Amino acid sequence: MQRNNSKTNISESTPRSFDRVRELQSNQKLFIKNLTVGAHGSSGFKGWDYFFNEFDDKKIVRKAVLGRYQGQFYIKYDFSKEKYVLKQVPKFDAKGYEYTTPTSVSLLPKSGLMTTYGENIQKNTRPEMNVGILFDVDKCQVKEHHIYKSDGQTGKHGVRSWYEKKFYDSENDANEMLSALNKELKDPDAKKRLINDKVKTTMEQLRKETSSSKKKYAYNELLVRMKEASIEGIYATMYSKNDFKKHLHPSINALNYASKLFILQQQHILQKKFGIDTPLLLRNKKGLSEYTLKQQEEDYEILIDDKNKDLRAAVFKIINPNAKQMSDESMKSNLNNLFRDTNGQDNKKEAPSTPRSFS
Repeated sequence: MQRNNSKTNISESTPRSFDRVRELQSNQKLFIKNLTVGAHGSSGFKGWDYFFNEFDDKKIVRKAVLGRYQGQFYIKYDFSKEKYVLKQVPKFDAKGYEYTTPTSVSLLPKSGLMTTYGENIQKNTRPEMNVGILFDVDKCQVKEHHIYKSDGQTGKHGVRSWYEKKFYDSENDANEMLSALNKELKDPDAKKRLINDKVKTTMEQLRKETSSSKKKYAYNELLVRMKEASIEGIYATMYSKNDFKKHLHPSINALNYASKLFILQQQHILQKKFGIDTPLLLRNKKGLSEYTLKQQEEDYEILIDDKNKDLRAAVFKIINPNAKQMSDESMKSNLNNLFRDTNGQDNKKEAPSTPRSFS
């Protein structure tokens, strides 16, 4: 869906399309990040806001993180030295940053079939939207010491903590803790908990282990930095009633429509903020397929129809559960804004009449 915007596309971007996503997946060069995982308290809608804000001004995000602690001391595990070392938070530099702070992603397997982070714990919970972003591996910076063939638990303090999560005003106090931590590393079990060689791997090995064009994989984990040019597509996961326990899905149909509306909204934000026009994709048990303009038009006709007023209300309740009840006219207005150009005319951009998927 093409919309006019005042910004030009970022200079280093390759034209984004479903065909490009298909090529990158075939070459195992796509990272996938699930950003909306409401069922278990992770990310949620705020994850998208934070992510886009960091793309918008990486300097501000770093200032918020570093500004509070500049000049203080902290302890970090050095993989090359295989021990903890003392670091000092540098004075904040006001210059811009090209990449985001490190974030957790998964390498999408060649088959495109993967249980993403969050989905693995949702079988017995209330269904939630699982939507996210696809990134070009070659346009990201991979933290080579943080590549895991399964859950690396990078965000769980106390299991594999590479940072001793405390800042010290006194260098002496920091050194005392440094000595204690390195003394603990003499215990083989303590070092195993830290590094966890059972799941740690390399990019080359991870690609080998996810190279089947048919197999479905559990999620892996990497820490990477990315930038706007890294973005290749936005996806929504489509579910069937069999994916959840019967009493937990009042309307899987409404959930799927809500997920598609949500990625349309994020596509609009990317176009407006960064001049990036990304393809929209749908994930299901067969992998990735294109969310075509024809499909979008069909969804619009269903949701705008007054015969489906209850469905429309259920969809918007999922998208914004904490907001006051919207009027039906407001819902229709939102649908028009998402599915139509601002002048109210149908989109005329040519697109395949049937969805394409990976073969």
